[in-house]
Formats: sequence, structure tokens, C-alpha cells
Amino acid sequence: MAAPQQTPLRLTFSIHGDPTDGPRYKEFIENLRNVVSDPERKKHGFLVLHDEMENPSLPEDFLDICLEIENKSISLLMRKDNLYIVGYKPNKPKDEPNVFELRDREGKYRRMIPNSKPLKICDNYGAFDKPLHLLSFDIHSLSRAVEVLSKSTAGNFGKEVKISIMTLIVAISEAMRFELIVTFVSNQIVSHNPKTLGSENLDELILSWANKSRAILDNDYPLNAEMLGVLKEEIRLVKAFDNKEKGRYDLVPSDNQQKRRK
Repeated sequence: MAAPQQTPLRLTFSIHGDPTDGPRYKEFIENLRNVVSDPERKKHGFLVLHDEMENPSLPEDFLDICLEIENKSISLLMRKDNLYIVGYKPNKPKDEPNVFELRDREGKYRRMIPNSKPLKICDNYGAFDKPLHLLSFDIHSLSRAVEVLSKSTAGNFGKEVKISIMTLIVAISEAMRFELIVTFVSNQIVSHNPKTLGSENLDELILSWANKSRAILDNDYPLNAEMLGVLKEEIRLVKAFDNKEKGRYDLVPSDNQQKRRK
């Protein structure tokens, strides 16, 4: 019998700041998808996550996603069952022994990670001091985020730290969920011209993952399903309607998608 896993599985992406970052990043995201998906489950050819757990707490329930640049390095702790980033830990230049853990959407500190320290922010986009559609990416985005978080060894939570966490949530979690996010980020991290998520309507796309995943898992097949990367069963099914002209299904937009951006 194999020995119990003592620490989360670590996967590392090195940021070089050159044209190789784009294709290597795409390969890294694909590897992450394969690691978290259930090999026994596929739907319409899509990878599917394992069933969501109520209280993940074991090392094997998480991934340690290490991002490094030169002499700086951080770890993002991700739930494998729903791709949520639950916290981060600076590795270099000074190794921080504790994970700084995000609170849940109600502001409660769950302590999923042993010995973690609570941050003052919830794990939702409304808490990051920057509208999602204004978040931009360019060749400096990932390296800047790693640099900021690698220095945040006291768990301070200024605006720079918030934007850095938000940037990495999109670049890792949302990229695993959507092919369009992978393409956008892989192109932008080798570009000197910043571009926002809103310029490609990707902020609205991000808010629709749960609904599109559930629709496919319930045997419907949305017209734009090809944009998805990996699926999970979610809490509610968005009502779909039969598009008789095309013989397929469209999704009724979620409440979030119908709200106008402020």
C-alpha cells in the first residue's frame, strides 16, 4: 500500500519573460486539467472534475501550483474538486511557513489548510478592488503578480496584493475552465500591449462556467461549448431551450451575465 501523501502535489511553471512563455503556459494548463480530472468520467469528450467535497482537508485534496521567476517563487493552493484558489504562500526569497488563506463568500475563515493565516478578503471577484472587466494582461502580468506576492510575507492585503491574486486566479483557475481564457492569456503574456478581459467579453464568460458545465453534464450541448476546458457539476441548472433551426441547445444567460457592468 502506498504511503499517505504528506503534502499537496506540486506543479511548477517558470516565467522566462520571453516568447516561450505562451506555448509553455498552454501546455502547463493542459497538464493541470489532466491532473485534476476524473479519468473515469468524460462528457462529450470533455474532462470532468471529481465530485465536490464538503470539507476538503487532506493534502491530496489540493494542488500546490508553484510559479517562479528568477529568485522569486510563490505557491497557490488550489482545491482539485472545484479549482478554487484557497490561498497562497511565498516561497522565495524568504520561505513563509504558513499559507495565507482566503475567506469564503460569507467572509468566514474555514482553515482548510493546517496552520494557515486568514486574509481579510473573501474568495469572490467583488472583493478585489478592481472590476473584473478592467483586469488587464501583458508580458509583465504574471511576473509582477509573483513578485508582489513573494514579498507579502506578513499577509498584508493592499491593492497590489489583491490585484495580483485576482490576476493569478484568472490565469490559472479560469484558464483551466475555458479555452478562450487560455488563448487570451497565452497571447497576452508575450505581448507588450495590455488588453483587458472586458475588451474580449471574457469577464462575462468567466461568470458562466458553472451554468455551461451543468448543461453539458445534463446531456444538453450549448452552441459555444467548445470554449470550455474542464467541467464540474454545479449547484443549479440554467433553463435551456430548443433551438429548432440549429437543432442544438443555447443557454439562457445567468443573472450575472444579464447585469450591466458598472
